[in-house]
Amino acid sequence: STPKPSSAASDVYKRQNNLVARNPWHGIVCMYGSAVIINNTIANAQWGTGIACTEPTSTIIITNNIITKNQYGIVANGGSWSVVPMFHISYNDVWGNYIDYWESYGDPDWGYSGCFTPSPGTGEISKDPLFVDAANRDYHLKSTAGHWDPNQCIWVYDANTSPCIDAGDPASNWTAELWPHGKRINMGVFGGTAEASMSLSGAGNIADLNNDGFVNYNDLRLFTDQWLNQQTLLCEDLDRDGFVSFIDFTIFGDNWLWNE
Repeated sequence: STPKPSSAASDVYKRQNNLVARNPWHGIVCMYGSAVIINNTIANAQWGTGIACTEPTSTIIITNNIITKNQYGIVANGGSWSVVPMFHISYNDVWGNYIDYWESYGDPDWGYSGCFTPSPGTGEISKDPLFVDAANRDYHLKSTAGHWDPNQCIWVYDANTSPCIDAGDPASNWTAELWPHGKRINMGVFGGTAEASMSLSGAGNIADLNNDGFVNYNDLRLFTDQWLNQQTLLCEDLDRDGFVSFIDFTIFGDNWLWNE
């Protein structure tokens, strides 16, 4: 057999904040290198794999993803690994796949050298992520505190709340999420973005625009920079109506000098 191609361990395959839905085959495939796969939603690959790791040479980091309703969830394909890869799989929702975690040995003619089987790590959950409307490709997460409707450009309130909200890695950067954000990133494609579904936690403050634990002149400077701006998904738009106005200034004033 002809040896398979190799790649330097420094080659890093990165995928972040992607929606990969209803592919006829695989969702994300990483081959012959390291991989960092963060905050993606990979769903409904009926005959394929959510995340397939084939011949990795070093480290595979899979964090804050929602992997659901695929044929397989996370697959490690062994083949002829000359280096045993290190899998760091944590804070993902892997649910409803025909098989959630699977190790494939590949072609034995390549001389299988062993691997660390992909398996649930710290913070892993296996629960229905409660998408708003997956049938119509709306993979925002339901929340009684509100989810973003990109068609109407408004926040909509649901009867229940996704378990993927505030369930990502506590070390991940959550600060782009609008308050209430729970000071913790959501899993999935919208985690760590302004479209992240709202948290039920009251941590932080709506007027703490720079998330430093104080509402002071630094926040006022940020607020006035957006004065009378008509734009959706601004943290300075405190009443979330798409217009930074006197109503927002009143809300800001009510929270003046708040501190944690």
